Amino acid sequence: KISELAHAHGALVLVDNSIMSPVLSRPLELGA
Repeated sequence: KISELAHAHGALVLVDNSIMSPVLSRPLELGA
């Protein structure tokens, strides 16, 4: 996963959720 790789290197992960509903995308479950 991209979020796991980013967190392993100390980077932040952002999710642009301007179009999709949070019910469908669930950014926190994806590591954002």
